[in-house]
Amino acid sequence: MKKPAVYIILIMTLFSQPLFAQSKTEFSIAPSVKSGFGYTEYIMDLIYYDSEASEYYRVKSHLEFPMDVIMPGVQVRVQSFMEDKIDWAVTAEIYVDVNHPGGKMTDRDWQSQVGYPLVEFSNTESDAEISALCFRLRAEKQILKKPKWDLYLFLGYEYQNLDYEIIGYKGWHYENGVRINDFSTVKALDYEVTYSMPLFGLAARINQTGRTVMNIETEFGPVFVSDFDDHILRNKIAEADGTGYAINASVNSRFYFRLGSSPRGAFFDLNADLKYISASTDQTQRWYGDDPATDDYDDTGSYIANIPHDIKSLQYRIGLKIGMSF
Repeated sequence: MKKPAVYIILIMTLFSQPLFAQSKTEFSIAPSVKSGFGYTEYIMDLIYYDSEASEYYRVKSHLEFPMDVIMPGVQVRVQSFMEDKIDWAVTAEIYVDVNHPGGKMTDRDWQSQVGYPLVEFSNTESDAEISALCFRLRAEKQILKKPKWDLYLFLGYEYQNLDYEIIGYKGWHYENGVRINDFSTVKALDYEVTYSMPLFGLAARINQTGRTVMNIETEFGPVFVSDFDDHILRNKIAEADGTGYAINASVNSRFYFRLGSSPRGAFFDLNADLKYISASTDQTQRWYGDDPATDDYDDTGSYIANIPHDIKSLQYRIGLKIGMSF
């Protein structure tokens, strides 16, 4: 996403007439913490021509990065009520990690002559540290009202930045038909991926005039992704940009410490969500130094473009908010 501000402006102006037409409004602020799980996959699968052997070969690389991270943050929300039910709302949230958790990144490689099964020739595991930032903005409007539940349409925007530092490796590779064990404690890789997602969806809000309110939501939208990979051990940088889609489902239950139907007061919120992201990109690789993997020539200055490169991410999060509405 080159200009996320465009989507932010659209969200803030959504249903602009109802926003100012209602006078019964609530403002809330809720410190929050989320615990994340899952993975991000980096997949390269291509066919190339070896002029020396006069044969076509297929090579595949698969990297999997952990998503285990604890992220504190805050949610700010403004909402307007009509007949004690929410008519519209605008919500902003921001989260950052605090623990740079340790996890394992796996790196596997296969190769074969075209027409033959792929043969794995390298398999390593490394320690991973992650720095994460997530920002969400959303506007919602009631479109269906029922005695015990209501339906809302919403537009939103989400931004994620995940920055990995990969340290050391342990595993094996084949060289001239001989299996060689690998081990190192040096820094091996820097990997950064950014997702920019304009999203739309539906939310069902159940029993919202009681002290306990449940929300069930689903959303979908395009994803604009970019990533940067500094493969330090091979003196190589890989960069890619592309598009795809994102799907998210979530559920949360909010309990109000209040009397009657008053919307104001203290509350806590338990929530969980599941997000899947898939994108295809074209990658460019360039060598800023000689690659130790090719000992027969100096790779410095080499350049390869238009390499097919897919990114897939499966993310689970559970969270707790404790807040106050005014």
